[in-house]
Amino acid sequence: MCPVIDGEAVYAFLIPSPKRSDLHRDGRYAMHSFPADNNEDAFSMMGSAARVPDRRVWDVVAARFLAERKWSEPPPGFDQQELFAFDIETCLLTTTTGHGDPHPKHTVWQAGATHVGQRLEPLRVGTEDPEADGTEGEKGAEADQ
Repeated sequence: MCPVIDGEAVYAFLIPSPKRSDLHRDGRYAMHSFPADNNEDAFSMMGSAARVPDRRVWDVVAARFLAERKWSEPPPGFDQQELFAFDIETCLLTTTTGHGDPHPKHTVWQAGATHVGQRLEPLRVGTEDPEADGTEGEKGAEADQ
């Protein structure tokens, strides 16, 4: 699945699949990035997703999807996909100095509300030096590593 970011919303087109069936049944999701070749950096986000029934939104997001890939025509079966919007409740960013980093840095964001477009504020920052990232005294605190 390839997410599409349009404005402040995150969308994805889903083919008929167990993943799509799960979202219809429950709505909760966890989405993560592909691992990089040269390190163990990672990004993930969790929350809830819902099907977008508005065809006008489907058309706008489909146009962005095709433009991002420089495609003039959608792939076969594209019209059978359903569009979902992903509310972001929590994000996790892990940064490393490379494979086997004994001290990865974890940053967690927690949304104050569970709707698309909500500004996310840092909740916990895992660093060896809490002052290094400038969050001390704000909402930052060391995360368990």
